[in-house]
Amino acid sequence: MGEREQRLHEYGRWIETMRALERKRESFWDRALGEGKWTLREMVAHIVEWDCHFYGNAVKKTAEGQATTLKRQNVDLFNAKASAAGLMLSGAELASRAVAVRELLMRTVGGMPDETYQRIAVQPDGLTFQPESFLRDSIRHDRHHLEQLRTLGRL
Repeated sequence: MGEREQRLHEYGRWIETMRALERKRESFWDRALGEGKWTLREMVAHIVEWDCHFYGNAVKKTAEGQATTLKRQNVDLFNAKASAAGLMLSGAELASRAVAVRELLMRTVGGMPDETYQRIAVQPDGLTFQPESFLRDSIRHDRHHLEQLRTLGRL
Protein backbone atom coordinates (compact mmCIF):
# COMPACT_ATOMS: atom_id res chain seq x y z
CA MET A 1 0.00 0.00 0.00
CA GLY A 2 1.41 3.39 -1.01
CA GLU A 3 1.63 6.44 1.20
CA ARG A 4 -1.54 8.06 -0.20
CA GLU A 5 -3.50 4.83 0.18
CA GLN A 6 -2.32 4.50 3.79
CA ARG A 7 -3.40 8.06 4.50
CA LEU A 8 -6.77 7.50 2.84
CA HIS A 9 -7.23 4.37 4.92
CA GLU A 10 -6.54 6.30 8.11
CA TYR A 11 -8.75 9.18 6.94
CA GLY A 12 -11.52 6.60 6.50
CA ARG A 13 -11.46 5.67 10.19
CA TRP A 14 -13.79 8.59 10.74
CA ILE A 15 -16.38 6.76 8.62
CA GLU A 16 -16.15 3.63 10.77
CA THR A 17 -16.72 5.72 13.87
CA MET A 18 -19.70 7.53 12.35
CA ARG A 19 -21.31 4.24 11.33
CA ALA A 20 -20.99 3.04 14.93
CA LEU A 21 -22.55 6.28 16.19
CA GLU A 22 -25.54 6.15 13.82
CA ARG A 23 -27.20 3.66 16.14
CA LYS A 24 -26.74 5.67 19.32
CA ARG A 25 -29.64 7.30 21.11
CA GLU A 26 -30.13 11.05 20.85
CA SER A 27 -29.16 11.45 24.51
CA PHE A 28 -25.73 10.01 23.70
CA TRP A 29 -25.26 12.63 20.95
CA ASP A 30 -25.96 15.38 23.48
CA ARG A 31 -23.25 14.30 25.93
CA ALA A 32 -20.40 16.76 26.42
CA LEU A 33 -16.91 15.63 25.47
CA GLY A 34 -15.60 17.10 28.71
CA GLU A 35 -16.11 19.96 31.12
CA GLY A 36 -16.83 23.08 29.06
CA LYS A 37 -16.43 21.14 25.78
CA TRP A 38 -18.72 20.60 22.82
CA THR A 39 -21.28 17.84 22.77
CA LEU A 40 -20.70 14.90 20.48
CA ARG A 41 -23.33 16.36 18.12
CA GLU A 42 -21.53 19.71 17.96
CA MET A 43 -18.14 18.11 17.38
CA VAL A 44 -19.38 15.93 14.54
CA ALA A 45 -21.20 18.89 12.97
CA HIS A 46 -17.95 20.86 13.18
CA ILE A 47 -16.09 18.20 11.19
CA VAL A 48 -18.92 17.78 8.69
CA GLU A 49 -19.02 21.51 7.95
CA TRP A 50 -15.24 21.74 7.54
CA ASP A 51 -15.28 18.69 5.28
CA CYS A 52 -18.00 20.31 3.16
CA HIS A 53 -16.10 23.60 3.09
CA PHE A 54 -12.86 22.02 1.90
CA TYR A 55 -14.61 19.77 -0.58
CA GLY A 56 -16.55 22.57 -2.28
CA ASN A 57 -13.88 25.24 -2.18
CA ALA A 58 -10.70 23.26 -2.73
CA VAL A 59 -10.75 19.49 -3.23
CA LYS A 60 -13.39 19.31 -5.97
CA LYS A 61 -11.99 22.37 -7.73
CA THR A 62 -8.44 21.02 -7.62
CA ALA A 63 -9.58 17.66 -9.03
CA GLU A 64 -11.38 19.47 -11.86
CA GLY A 65 -8.38 21.69 -12.66
CA GLN A 66 -10.10 24.85 -11.42
CA ALA A 67 -8.76 27.52 -9.10
CA THR A 68 -9.55 27.03 -5.42
CA THR A 69 -11.91 29.48 -3.74
CA LEU A 70 -10.86 29.15 -0.13
CA LYS A 71 -11.22 32.22 2.04
CA ARG A 72 -9.67 32.94 5.38
CA GLN A 73 -12.22 32.00 8.00
CA ASN A 74 -13.03 33.29 11.42
CA VAL A 75 -12.66 29.81 12.91
CA ASP A 76 -14.73 30.54 16.03
CA LEU A 77 -17.62 31.92 13.96
CA PHE A 78 -17.43 29.04 11.47
CA ASN A 79 -17.46 26.50 14.31
CA ALA A 80 -20.38 28.24 16.02
CA LYS A 81 -22.41 28.06 12.80
CA ALA A 82 -21.44 24.42 12.36
CA SER A 83 -22.54 23.65 15.91
CA ALA A 84 -25.89 25.33 15.34
CA ALA A 85 -26.39 23.39 12.10
CA GLY A 86 -25.76 20.15 13.97
CA LEU A 87 -28.55 20.90 16.41
CA MET A 88 -31.04 20.80 13.53
CA LEU A 89 -30.27 17.15 12.65
CA SER A 90 -30.79 13.89 14.46
CA GLY A 91 -27.66 12.01 15.42
CA ALA A 92 -28.30 9.42 12.72
CA GLU A 93 -28.79 12.12 10.07
CA LEU A 94 -25.61 13.87 11.14
CA ALA A 95 -23.61 10.63 11.10
CA SER A 96 -25.00 9.79 7.66
CA ARG A 97 -23.99 13.22 6.37
CA ALA A 98 -20.52 12.80 7.90
CA VAL A 99 -20.08 9.48 6.09
CA ALA A 100 -21.33 10.84 2.77
CA VAL A 101 -19.05 13.87 2.63
CA ARG A 102 -16.04 11.94 3.89
CA GLU A 103 -16.56 9.23 1.27
CA LEU A 104 -16.82 11.94 -1.39
CA LEU A 105 -13.56 13.52 -0.19
CA MET A 106 -11.82 10.14 -0.17
CA ARG A 107 -12.99 9.23 -3.68
CA THR A 108 -11.97 12.62 -5.04
CA VAL A 109 -8.53 12.76 -3.42
CA GLY A 110 -7.95 9.09 -4.14
CA GLY A 111 -8.75 9.57 -7.82
CA MET A 112 -6.38 12.47 -8.38
CA PRO A 113 -3.27 11.95 -10.51
CA ASP A 114 -0.09 12.17 -8.39
CA GLU A 115 0.80 15.52 -9.92
CA THR A 116 -2.56 17.00 -8.86
CA TYR A 117 -2.37 15.41 -5.41
CA GLN A 118 1.03 17.00 -4.77
CA ARG A 119 0.46 20.37 -6.48
CA ILE A 120 0.34 23.43 -4.25
CA ALA A 121 -2.27 25.92 -5.40
CA VAL A 122 -1.63 29.53 -4.42
CA GLN A 123 -4.55 31.93 -4.46
CA PRO A 124 -4.18 35.68 -5.14
CA ASP A 125 -4.46 36.39 -1.38
CA GLY A 126 -1.56 34.00 -0.68
CA LEU A 127 -3.69 31.22 0.82
CA THR A 128 -2.42 27.83 -0.33
CA PHE A 129 -3.96 24.41 -0.76
CA GLN A 130 -2.34 21.06 -1.43
CA PRO A 131 -4.39 17.84 -1.37
CA GLU A 132 -1.51 15.90 0.20
CA SER A 133 -1.21 18.42 3.07
CA PHE A 134 -4.98 18.61 3.44
CA LEU A 135 -5.15 14.87 3.97
CA ARG A 136 -2.27 14.86 6.47
CA ASP A 137 -3.69 17.81 8.44
CA SER A 138 -7.21 16.36 8.43
CA ILE A 139 -5.97 13.06 9.84
CA ARG A 140 -4.23 14.91 12.67
CA HIS A 141 -7.44 16.84 13.36
CA ASP A 142 -9.52 13.65 13.28
CA ARG A 143 -7.17 11.97 15.76
CA HIS A 144 -7.73 14.81 18.21
CA HIS A 145 -11.50 14.45 18.05
CA LEU A 146 -11.47 10.64 18.01
CA GLU A 147 -9.47 10.77 21.22
CA GLN A 148 -12.17 13.01 22.71
CA LEU A 149 -14.75 10.39 21.76
CA ARG A 150 -12.92 7.83 23.86
CA THR A 151 -13.91 9.91 26.90
CA LEU A 152 -17.54 9.04 26.23
CA GLY A 153 -16.80 5.39 26.71
CA ARG A 154 -17.14 2.49 24.40
CA LEU A 155 -18.92 3.26 21.13
